Amino acid sequence: MADEVADYRQEVIRQYRDEVKKYSQDIRMGDASTHNYDMLFNAYWHLYEFSIKDDVKPDFDKETVDKVCNQLLAKIKKDITDGKADGFTYCYLADIYTYRENKEKALECFDKAVSIDESFNWHRGEYKNYVLNDREGALEDYNKALAVAKDQDTIDLINDSIKSIDLIRKTDEILAETDKTLRNMKIKSLLIFGALILYILFKIYVIFFTN
Repeated sequence: MADEVADYRQEVIRQYRDEVKKYSQDIRMGDASTHNYDMLFNAYWHLYEFSIKDDVKPDFDKETVDKVCNQLLAKIKKDITDGKADGFTYCYLADIYTYRENKEKALECFDKAVSIDESFNWHRGEYKNYVLNDREGALEDYNKALAVAKDQDTIDLINDSIKSIDLIRKTDEILAETDKTLRNMKIKSLLIFGALILYILFKIYVIFFTN
């Protein structure tokens, strides 16, 4: 199981490295869309996070991630100023706020995206589910997105997200039960240890004070 997880992580890392190459090249070749900048930023960001968690030398330093982040922010600001902003624009902005650890501002961006197009309830639901750990809020948003979804691929993806909540809940329950079991084991061990101490004290009393 551990090997499978490690293999999966390496595959994800490989995909992010491929995305860095792809979107860097697309931008250099003239396709400097805000979407491409967001994809490039996310690839840099998550690659850097993987290296920190794995305690290995990163492909690049944090200053490089910040630079790409600022390039994306400049694109977003221009889109808003030029009146070209749509729901995706505010999802991209939410990525930046998430990177900068401002969850409140990120959620406001998703709210703005939803106000433009209700289909972005799905994106907000994903944020609530995986970043805020708000399962009820996520489920509510998923159902709202499902109500306005039109193509089957999107419907399938939203249904997968809904199923993920049940899986996460079951995992949380297992972890909670495991934690409870461990606590009970500790309490039981303490009680046994306490009983043993009392027994030893009783034996000492019998040997030295009753003869």
